[in-house]
Amino acid sequence: MLAVKEALHNILKHAKAKHALITFGLDAHHVLHISLQDDGQGFDFSQVPSRHQTRRSMGLEDLQHRLTNLGGECRIDSEPGKGTCITFLLPLSP
Repeated sequence: MLAVKEALHNILKHAKAKHALITFGLDAHHVLHISLQDDGQGFDFSQVPSRHQTRRSMGLEDLQHRLTNLGGECRIDSEPGKGTCITFLLPLSP
């Protein structure tokens, strides 16, 4: 899944994390849950420039759009100095 690869790339490039944890599972409703959590520097998501402002090929905003287009959801929880957790929820066919 490209979104997971991009999230890992973001951890390596931006987080300054010492540790990262990836967990995944499938719930009873056939929704795939993938979480990437790091102990890095964290950030204020409202201060992250959009892709249209930076002209980068893919960013956090694009991760959210990609999952939404697949019928899923991307949750980003971060706070400066407290790391980041990105969770992908993707419904799968039973």
